[in-house]
Amino acid sequence: MTKDIDDALTQNNKLLLFSIGGFALICLVIYVIYSHYAKEQIKTEWLDKLTATTNSSVSLMNKSFAQNKSNIAFLHSTPPIKGITRALNNNNIDPFDGTTTEQWKRRLEVIFSAFIVNNPDIRQIRYISKLNQGRELIRVERRDNKIIVVPDALLQSKQESDYYKAIKPLHIDEDYISDISLNREYGVLENPLWPTYRVAHTIFDQDYQFFGFIILNIDATSLLTQMKDTFSQSDFNFYLLNTQGYFISADREALTFGFDLNKPDAIWSKLTNQALLPNDNKINQLTFDQQKYYMYGSELRLSLRDFRSLNIIGGLSENRLGQIWDQQSKFVILILITLFTIVTLVTFYYQKYLNKILSLYDHQSRYEAIISGSSDAIIGLDVTGKILSWNESATYLFGLNDELAHSKNINEIIGVTKKDFLLDEALLSNIINKTQPVTYEVTNDSDKDNPVFLSVNLSPVIHHKSDTPASVAALIRDITESKVNQQKIINHNESLEKEVHQRTQELELLAKKAVDASQSKSAFVANISHEIRTPLNGISGMLELINKDPLTDKQTNYIKLAKSSISNLSVLINDLLNLSKIEAGKLDIELDEFNLTQTISSVIETMSIRCMEKNIDLLFDWTNIEHELLVSDDYRFQQVLVNLIGNAIKFTNKGTILVTAKTTINDTNPERVDCVITVQDTGLGMTAEEQEKLFQPFTQASANTDKQYGGTGLGLSISKKLVKLLGGRIHVTSVLNKGSTFTFSIQSKLIKHQISPLLSPKLLGKKIILISEQSQQYAPLLKQLRRWQAEVYLFNNQQAEQHISNTREPDLLFIDSHMLNNSAEKWHKLCDANSHCQLIILEDLKSELIAPDIYKGGFFVNTPLLPYQLLNIIDSIFNTGTANKLAENTVKKIDQPNKYSILVVDDNEINQIVAAGLLEALPVEITTASNGQEALDILNNTSTSFDLILMDCQMPIMDGFAATEAIRQGKAGYENSKISIIAMTAGAMSGDKDACLQSGMNDFIIKPLDGINFRSKVLSWLESS
Repeated sequence: MTKDIDDALTQNNKLLLFSIGGFALICLVIYVIYSHYAKEQIKTEWLDKLTATTNSSVSLMNKSFAQNKSNIAFLHSTPPIKGITRALNNNNIDPFDGTTTEQWKRRLEVIFSAFIVNNPDIRQIRYISKLNQGRELIRVERRDNKIIVVPDALLQSKQESDYYKAIKPLHIDEDYISDISLNREYGVLENPLWPTYRVAHTIFDQDYQFFGFIILNIDATSLLTQMKDTFSQSDFNFYLLNTQGYFISADREALTFGFDLNKPDAIWSKLTNQALLPNDNKINQLTFDQQKYYMYGSELRLSLRDFRSLNIIGGLSENRLGQIWDQQSKFVILILITLFTIVTLVTFYYQKYLNKILSLYDHQSRYEAIISGSSDAIIGLDVTGKILSWNESATYLFGLNDELAHSKNINEIIGVTKKDFLLDEALLSNIINKTQPVTYEVTNDSDKDNPVFLSVNLSPVIHHKSDTPASVAALIRDITESKVNQQKIINHNESLEKEVHQRTQELELLAKKAVDASQSKSAFVANISHEIRTPLNGISGMLELINKDPLTDKQTNYIKLAKSSISNLSVLINDLLNLSKIEAGKLDIELDEFNLTQTISSVIETMSIRCMEKNIDLLFDWTNIEHELLVSDDYRFQQVLVNLIGNAIKFTNKGTILVTAKTTINDTNPERVDCVITVQDTGLGMTAEEQEKLFQPFTQASANTDKQYGGTGLGLSISKKLVKLLGGRIHVTSVLNKGSTFTFSIQSKLIKHQISPLLSPKLLGKKIILISEQSQQYAPLLKQLRRWQAEVYLFNNQQAEQHISNTREPDLLFIDSHMLNNSAEKWHKLCDANSHCQLIILEDLKSELIAPDIYKGGFFVNTPLLPYQLLNIIDSIFNTGTANKLAENTVKKIDQPNKYSILVVDDNEINQIVAAGLLEALPVEITTASNGQEALDILNNTSTSFDLILMDCQMPIMDGFAATEAIRQGKAGYENSKISIIAMTAGAMSGDKDACLQSGMNDFIIKPLDGINFRSKVLSWLESS
């Protein structure tokens, strides 16, 4: 854009802004002036309206008073009024016509009744005489829409009433109008409350002496409502006040009748800061109830004797005036904004039109400059291909001046010879008709050795003036250098693709070699594990057998050290296998339901033996488990827990290891359960730096750890990987020399409708005492007893004895064996004397008495006490009530000699001897075979009926898998096809167990054999068979 055009546009824009700003200022001035006069006009109009409304209400009340004065004058003029006066003054007989007093009263009652029927606002009409202390002679009233003539017995004396005293001094034909107040009967406010005022007319006898008066009780409800509605319809506030300034009617009901309802603060002076009543028929401005009001009031005199009056006041708040102005001002502002918008738009579009004209002129100048200065050849063509325009770049590209170019056709200039690329009339017409540009490349090969490549872009040029024919603009660029470079790139890419293909083949070969090497390593680890476990089983088994014979203390210690070395070697082999499986991606996660409490309990029970050896307490707190059934891989879960507890045992020399389990519903997904397990020890602890490298493979907290405690550093690394495979997380917090806390969490699908016996109130009403000084050790036991809603106490010996002597005896008495000393006989006698009291002695594993057995009326239970062990004890005691039943349930004995027959199939003779030796304590008869074929022969050719087969998997001639399949197929006889078979193998890969079960085996046990677990599993299958 040229500077002149730019300056002109800038000046026009400034003028536009100035015009809009000036008009906006004019609108603002108009609004300010108008608002001043409009506010004053609104104020004047509404105050005039307030004055008229108030005066109208005064007239309405005056009219009501005048009407009721007329009514009472009418009643006063009726004959019975004078007749009653004459009769009462002449012994109840009217001397005028002989009518009795009662006759006159009946006539007057009829008149009063008819009159009150036709005047709904009249609630009572009474004739009150001075006789009998101003007693009512006649009273007719409206009650519950019925007209009632009150009997003589209920007529009242009114001599002491205010209105009696006010009426008595009046002259003949003088009326009385009372203040408006709440009606009272017998001196008490009538309920429901209703406002009334009284109109009375005096009665004089024939001697012109005061005799009494007629009085009307007028219901003022409709009058007050009508006046209030008149004000509220005009958005005014209505106030009716008595002479003292108390409110009779107001916009807030809480202010009314303060003089009757004992509301001393509901008075004009309190709400207006002692301002005078504005009853001077003028507009007054004052503050009422903390708001500014314009008020107009008028005073309505009720009596000049005691200067009583009613004050009718109308109010208009300044806030309401502001709202009225706000509504009107919005309309004014809308008009001004609309006017401002219209003027602005007209000015804006006019200015835009001017700018467009200037811009168009500028654009035309710029386009001409662009065309002239373009590096590309720009040529204008008509529909036949004739040159219309020619820029300098075209002269440079084709070597022709403007004059010479106009005499040639475009095809001659660009040197096109091929028919497909000719710019003929049909092509150019098609471009103009479709109004779409076309781009293609042509080659000028007039010089065969150095061809020239041209890019031609053809665009239609449509003129707005109909008399100017359409044309085509040709944008031509020399792309020879680009074409040459493009061909070089293509050639280079082809060579790169060949090189990439060759490198890819090399990488695939290397990757295959790496996979093969990893598989070979995994196979080697599995095979070497199997080969190590086989002799290891022999060593472990022989040590078990040797340990059964009498040994010296020195020999026993040697056996203990050897068994410890075997255990460490087994852990190392398991860690290497697990790491190998994880790295090879062959570690399978098998999701299934399992009982969380029982799974952890089994691990605690197993690990407690190792804790006993180091004199460490292993505790399990299960009381925060709300969902026992979870879905996960319980085997891998146990593996992680064993690693963590084993790690805690290794680095804890004294104190306690606490395992805590907790389950909760997931915060974001109520269909999932979060399970959190913590293992807390009082061991060595770690620094922050040591914690950072804790979960890395083959890494321990420090170099001294490996020297002092041994190990490979694989356990925690494997645990972390297993937890990750289970979809959870694991972390550690630790303080040096204080201990460590390992926490891992997993998620499970929520299994609904779980019913746990650990949560039912099975001990409701039972009293239980635990005698111990170890509150931490037995905290889970106490929590569980309380979950069962038992009444639980923890005492020492002295406290327990004192408590029991003062209250009822317990139903269950737990005693820590360390607390017995000389008190066992005392507690035995207590439970002996009370048949419902059961004695349980809690004996830790370090004691010589390990097996539970009845002792002096009580029985022993080994600690740590696990939840379902405790459950069985409780159920046995409180379901049968005898300790003998408990003993029978907890101690299983097999008395029959040689009850079972077992076939041990193993190619290693030492392993055969080990298996037989470990089972010699059981009532079994052992038969051995060295391979699967030999086992089949024994089964087919012997008369012995075997109860169980212990089958090795890897054997010569026929392995355990083939032998098992043959047995299941009936090749060892139909009667043997259902026999229980336990795999007894050194294989520990994830597929080994599946292969055993798929071949038909019933169970799986890994070498080296653990004596206790081995015997337990064998005995379990023997009993089930």
